[in-house]
Amino acid sequence: MGRTIAEGPYEWDSAKDRANQRKHNVSFVEAASVLLHRDVKIIENPTAEGRFVAIGYSRRGRILTVVHEARGERERVISAWRSTRAERQRYLTPEAEEG
Repeated sequence: MGRTIAEGPYEWDSAKDRANQRKHNVSFVEAASVLLHRDVKIIENPTAEGRFVAIGYSRRGRILTVVHEARGERERVISAWRSTRAERQRYLTPEAEEG
């Protein structure tokens, strides 16, 4: 395990960040920027209690999917990747209005 990196209201493990960059070409600094975007969509992760999935634009203009969880007063970034076609569609499609 690496050391915990804190940046503003977000934190992550440095070794996990390096592994994520190798695997997905997305840094956790960029991933955290998604959580700050005004149009981010956040849903509960159906497969892991206490975790959330955010989809939105990063500061680099890419649509990313970010898994994160609350850790005290910070949000911990767990994983991030360029959103799949289905994830982008879910993000870009307006929610159906209930009548």
